[in-house]
Amino acid sequence: MVNLIIILGISAGMFLVDLKALKKKKKELIIYLTILTFGIGLFAAEAFHLEIPNPLNVIIFLFKPMTQWINSFFK
Repeated sequence: MVNLIIILGISAGMFLVDLKALKKKKKELIIYLTILTFGIGLFAAEAFHLEIPNPLNVIIFLFKPMTQWINSFFK
């Protein structure tokens, strides 16, 4: 629980520091908040020792059929 409070405190501090520069740039602010929220979620999941799936598994799942199809031409 302490880890989550530390993560939220640091994230809030980062946001407050960067808010001044991003006030006039709405699109960049939305992107910044999206990435910051995603990062906070990942850090919180790690703090609670939840299993985070490996993004490489998604890439393998998507490209394996195409790789097998291409390899079939060279056999």
